[in-house]
Amino acid sequence: MAKQLKFTVDGKEYTLEFTRNAVKELERRGFRLGELGNQPMTMIPMLIHGAFRKYHKDVSQDFAEEVYKKINDKEGFLAKIVELYSEPIQALFDENEENEKNVTWTANF
Repeated sequence: MAKQLKFTVDGKEYTLEFTRNAVKELERRGFRLGELGNQPMTMIPMLIHGAFRKYHKDVSQDFAEEVYKKINDKEGFLAKIVELYSEPIQALFDENEENEKNVTWTANF
């Protein structure tokens, strides 16, 4: 099951989650996780807005930034958003269980 982060703002519940497509979209827009510390004013808002995309496509960048401004424990929240972002990437590298449908490969060099 995918990891999710939930919170309520003005009586409305929001669910944040990343899918592979959401990660791809962020990458196309220029997001780089490794630049989070070097360009926090650019990368943090992009990352947070991207987390809304699966369930709340209508949420604007401005709204995502306003939510972040109101969040308690910003460091902990950001760590969880990074964990959400990293989950689909990690799944890309996870090994499949052995079965007849898996592709095996060899190299002769």
